[in-house]
Amino acid sequence: MSRMTWIKPSFNWMMYRSGYATKPGQEVVLGIDITREGFEWALKNAVLSKFTPAVHASPEQWQNLLTARPVRIQWDPERD
Repeated sequence: MSRMTWIKPSFNWMMYRSGYATKPGQEVVLGIDITREGFEWALKNAVLSKFTPAVHASPEQWQNLLTARPVRIQWDPERD
C-alpha cells in the first residue's frame, strides 16, 4: 500500500510514460488485464489526488476521503 500503481489505457502508453522502463523506480512494468467490474470498483473507491472545489464540499471532506479510500485519481498532464 505504500507504492502507487498506475492504470493506463494501454501497455504501450504505460511504456512511453515510464521512459520505456528506464526512469528511476520505473524499471519494471507489469501489464495486466482488468475486468470492467474491477475497473468500476476502482472508480467507485477512488478520490481525486488533489482538492477540487467543484467536486469536494471542503478541504476537510477531501482529506477524509483520502484517508478512507484506497484509490487515487490523477489526470495525466500529457493527456488533454
